[in-house]
Amino acid sequence: MLAKWRIFSLILLTAFFAVFFGFFQSYTSQSLVFSFSGNSISSEALGYSGKNPASGYKKKSFTGAFMIQSISSISGDVFNPKKPNNFQSYLEYPEFIYISDTPIQNFLKAQYRKAQSDLKNVKRGEFGKYPEFNARFEGYSNSRYKSLIYFLSYHIDGGFPYQRMHMFLINSSGAYVSPYDLVSIPSQVDFTQVVRPYLQKQSLHLFPGDEFIDGINHYISHPIFAFDGDDIILFFEAGTIAQREDGNISVRIAYEHMKPFISQDPKRVGLLKEIQFGKNQNIASQSRLSKDGKKYVALTFDDGPNNTSTLKLLRILEKKGVKATFFVLGKNANQYPQVLKKIHDAGHEIESHTWDHPSLTKLSKDGIKAQIESTDRVIERVIGKKSRFVRPPYGAFNSKVQDVIGKPLLMWSVDPKDWKYRNIQHNISSTMKQVKNGSIILYHDIHDVSVRTIPRLIDELRLRGYEFLTVEQLFMRYQSKIPEGSLACYSGDVCKR
Repeated sequence: MLAKWRIFSLILLTAFFAVFFGFFQSYTSQSLVFSFSGNSISSEALGYSGKNPASGYKKKSFTGAFMIQSISSISGDVFNPKKPNNFQSYLEYPEFIYISDTPIQNFLKAQYRKAQSDLKNVKRGEFGKYPEFNARFEGYSNSRYKSLIYFLSYHIDGGFPYQRMHMFLINSSGAYVSPYDLVSIPSQVDFTQVVRPYLQKQSLHLFPGDEFIDGINHYISHPIFAFDGDDIILFFEAGTIAQREDGNISVRIAYEHMKPFISQDPKRVGLLKEIQFGKNQNIASQSRLSKDGKKYVALTFDDGPNNTSTLKLLRILEKKGVKATFFVLGKNANQYPQVLKKIHDAGHEIESHTWDHPSLTKLSKDGIKAQIESTDRVIERVIGKKSRFVRPPYGAFNSKVQDVIGKPLLMWSVDPKDWKYRNIQHNISSTMKQVKNGSIILYHDIHDVSVRTIPRLIDELRLRGYEFLTVEQLFMRYQSKIPEGSLACYSGDVCKR
């Protein structure tokens, strides 16, 4: 009897450990502790579930010096609502045999931090599902370039997943190449005529009219493509040219048809741009890149300061390492001089937005003069100097206003109408559709939603290759001087009477 009992006990114990270790293995496979060092997975052992068949290894493999020896991951915990900034994540990246993967890892780390930041803005208890952030890539190649297309999916607030894409292009020497070095699309109309028929063959809910053209313009400003054999594949982010439920969209086109727009020879692109911006073109069109070849924008904020959202914005800008320009109302600066001083002490630029936001075109000359001078007195008293620029309320001005003020009027080239929509996703989408090199971007620091947009907006712009300057710095980069007199300036390279 004792022997039978021992055998029975041994069977029970064996079954218990089998169940326990099976559960433990299943659990730990999902509970990878977040580490930037990643978890290396060999190509032979790599297995993908049926949910992501396009992410199979055959879609990632290259040859020769570009061969991927393994695919590693940056992974996060299983979601625990008691832990702040905690979510499921899986971010994969290739480890090449001879080529550095550092730019790709840096990109993914920035994306992970952005997802953490986004999660902070979602109130506890409002998660529609377990928050997730995943990043996978596909590889394409021809004889001259290897293309990695990243597909990123955020599912944080329970709504439709926020999807976006990013591309890495590597030339035959193993150097990372900017897509902007290969793209030259002088005519949106010609580009649309080539691309639209291919899109119409797919079962898509394409936007009508101007909305579709806006999406095409967004693509021209932020191209994502891959060279694949004799073809080129264009990738359009979800919600840009079709309804968001259609997801990210790709279209394959014979490279011969796309040669006028996307070259494999950077020298040829330079020639095309030289022809496009010839001697007879407006000088404003020539300065699409600053004199040092980089891309810059200026973030500007109107209608402050106050002692709540303006201070929150200052903390965000400090954390992100960004300098901006504040167009203040004199009455607010007078009420919150300590906040005005904090703006100045943090290295930001302070300019005038009049005393109390009237439409200057409706005022007499004396009324205009009083609005400007009273604001300048407050600014000078607090920071020791007057404003150099004036931003007219509502963007309304005429020759009388210009003559009376006698300073450059600082307008804008990107307006997401953040004051109207009060929606973070709209703010970002609208800004990204409009932004170009040298843009002056308009926001309002008196609206909390506008301020909460800024961290993600900064990350998005940096991922597109933009750097941030104050408006004075922007003019120095593009014009090598700061505008003076009765001009109206709209961007770093556009000022006119």
